Amino acid sequence: MATLSDNKFCFKDLPVDLIRSIFEAAAEDEHEPNWGCARVSKAVHSWVAPRLYRHVFVHDDQILFLLHRTLEPLLKITHPRPEYDFQRVQHAWRGVQTLHFGHCVNWDFVLEILSVSSAASSIMITQWSQEGERDDTRVGVHPVWDVLRPKKLFLPLDGTLLSPTRRHFRSTETPMFANLTHFEFLLFGRRGTRAWEWASLAGLQSLTHMSVIVFTGTVAAETGLALFAKLSAEALQHFPPSLLAFIIDISFARWISNARRQIIQMITREKNDRVVLAINKDSYLEELATGEDGKRVVRDVIWRVPMFGRRRADDDYWARADALIRRRRKERLRQAGEGLAIGSSSTIPQ
Repeated sequence: MATLSDNKFCFKDLPVDLIRSIFEAAAEDEHEPNWGCARVSKAVHSWVAPRLYRHVFVHDDQILFLLHRTLEPLLKITHPRPEYDFQRVQHAWRGVQTLHFGHCVNWDFVLEILSVSSAASSIMITQWSQEGERDDTRVGVHPVWDVLRPKKLFLPLDGTLLSPTRRHFRSTETPMFANLTHFEFLLFGRRGTRAWEWASLAGLQSLTHMSVIVFTGTVAAETGLALFAKLSAEALQHFPPSLLAFIIDISFARWISNARRQIIQMITREKNDRVVLAINKDSYLEELATGEDGKRVVRDVIWRVPMFGRRRADDDYWARADALIRRRRKERLRQAGEGLAIGSSSTIPQ
């Protein structure tokens, strides 16, 4: 006679490929079990390790130190920790796609990690420490920057990561720009705007989305408006054909509360579907709270939470810009159709 134990389900009886798929899916869960999967067995560790290291967010120096220690075999350290196995680490790290650095002071560790991360398609460097402000670390000087080929790139304040001769967008001289589809960086005041050679922007043939974060400190509203107008004029005439969205992010501008509506009006007058203004989410909600007038104001902007250091990739940020551009184009086509209909009807004999 069959007993209850005879029909008991055993996980190990499933096909190996199905067991592997289950563990890989569990490893990608941001909550649980996630990293717990790597401790099940050596076999399971080999399955899930490339997925666990697929998206790496280095928020601070403590995490930076731990990641650097993990990658020691790949970094060709003279005396790596003996328990680390080169092949296991290489297998795990080959799957890295996203590599984001927050407030990291040890810039040498950052560069060493980047040197073995040429496969990363998204690189974000949100903080630029004083230690990093050395000529030997800059793009155009340190060799690591020429082996990276990201599709998404975020550079820190004012282009200081680039040597003065590299503050342009020519991928022939800065190979790191060659495959970019999404590019974001900070500009500080008029000096930052003048530092870039905007005419070279047209050469980024793969670029679909670009965001410039205008960081102005506590300048007067008039100065901020002048800066905004200059940036808009400099960049507009050099958009590459592939560009779908050019976002000017003023969520960090401290003077914006006094000039927000003026800047929104400037964007509207540009009549360029691809130019989008991003404002602080709190400011966006403040406008909405004013009623119908506020709703009209924010129809042509998107919101953003200006959080750096601990912020992860904000894919919804780009999606919000795309949605706004699609709505603009639909409205323009509708208005053009209505105008055509009115023009046609005026020719009908009475």
